[in-house]
Formats: sequence, C-alpha cells, structure tokens
Amino acid sequence: MKIDEYLKDLPATRDETWFNNLDSRKKEEASFHDYVRAEEAVKGEAGKRRNLKFYKITWKSKAYVRSWLRKHVIGKVFLDYACGDGRHSEDVLKTSCQRLLVGLDISSESIKICNDKLGHINPKCKKYFIQGDCENTGFPDNSFNIILCSEVLHHLDLHRAFSELYRILSPGGRILCVEALGINPIIQWYRNKTPDLRTEFETHHILTPKAFKIAEDCGFVVEEVKYWHLFAIPSAFFYTNKFLFNVLLNIGNALDCVFLKIPGFQKLAWQFTFVLRKR
Repeated sequence: MKIDEYLKDLPATRDETWFNNLDSRKKEEASFHDYVRAEEAVKGEAGKRRNLKFYKITWKSKAYVRSWLRKHVIGKVFLDYACGDGRHSEDVLKTSCQRLLVGLDISSESIKICNDKLGHINPKCKKYFIQGDCENTGFPDNSFNIILCSEVLHHLDLHRAFSELYRILSPGGRILCVEALGINPIIQWYRNKTPDLRTEFETHHILTPKAFKIAEDCGFVVEEVKYWHLFAIPSAFFYTNKFLFNVLLNIGNALDCVFLKIPGFQKLAWQFTFVLRKR
C-alpha cells in the first residue's frame, strides 16, 4: 500500500481505545504534551515553559535545519516525526514544494493545533497531520524520502524508534536528527533540578554519541554530525536586555565556531545534529 492511500481515510486524532492501549510511558508523554499545548493556547507567552529562554540563543542551529530541509524536501515525501505544534512543517510549507507532507505526534492537542494553523498553507501540497505512536507508526514500508526528528528521540526507545524509522524510510532516504546532548555535567545538573519541565523518561534518556551505534546496528549510515551551542548559553540569562544579549550571543557564537570543532571538547555542547541515511 502506498502512503497516499494509507492516509486518505485515517482520522486525524485517535479514540480512547487507542490511547488506553498505549503503555504507561507513552500515555505520560501524550498527557504531558497535551497539557503543555493547552497551557500555551490559554496563556500565550505566559504559558510557555521557563526554560524557553535558552532556545532564544539557538538561531544558528535553527538556520541550519531550515536550510537543510529546504534543500532536501523539494519534490519529496516528507515526514515531520513528532511534529509538535508544527513549526518545522510550517516553514517547509511556506518555502518548499514537496509532493506530500505528513506530521505525526502522540499529542492530540498538537495535531489539532497543526491542522488549525497549517491546513490552509500551500494548498497545492497534500498534507496530513495525524496522531500516532512514533515507535509503531503503522505507515507502509519505504514511505518517506525525507524525515525530520527534531527534539524527539530522547522521548523514545531508541532501538524501537530507529528500527521503525529504517522501515518507513525509502532506500537512499535521509533523516535529519536534532537532539540535546547528555554529556555536559552542568547542563545535566540543570535538567535534574527542573523535573517539571520534562517527563521522567525524557530526563534519563538524553542522547549521547552512543546513539550512533544503535542507528548503525539498525542499518543506517551516520553522516553530517555537528555540535551546537556552548559558550553562547550564558547569553540566555540576559535576553530581556536586547543590546547585552546580542553582544554576548555574538561572542559566544564566535567561540563556539572555534571550540565546537575540537574533537572531544565538542561533546560538551548543548545540542547536536546528525543525518541518518538508508543505503
């Protein structure tokens, strides 16, 4: 069965029976992110989590992800794997001409937001946003040419997720992964001190380069590994002072450009990106 045929009659959100059949870890993930989306919808900026100030420094990695996607999704079947509120899908729909876009997320609130916000964008592109289990998508084999995994793998069992991703990716297809890195002891200390910002499973499964071995065991080739954000992090504490924030961020980014290319030292970074290719 082709992916278009599979998707055409699939409901956007699942019923209570589907949810009840999830294991406890996945129920917690779904409920946590439903709550986060609902808070954001009701409270706006005030509902956003307090750690989001750190994401204000990540424009360089975000620019890399946008550029990579715009280059690779043209004319392709694209999956936004754990699409969240659809920020990456929105950019792809506004800037590229892909054949088909699919957003998948375990949170029903996230899927409702995506369908409400993105359904009218780029009407020539077929698009589906559906609730589902990233470790057991149900998609036909070899369905997607390009997949984005942004800030999701640490929510999942890597062996199951990589096996499922390998199954649904077409031969020659590529997956761009964007993840936090779980090596820097200061960053890990902060994660341990802010348990309300994430699920318990997430806290204890931040990725390290050991993930590459799991991906390779599933059949992938690991390429284009890059490390992001270390000396730029302190500037986040000054984000309310635009001038000082920009000065410190520029200095931090300049230092990161040098030091995050040094083998070993680069693994102290906050985030890393890498590409998985299916032969």
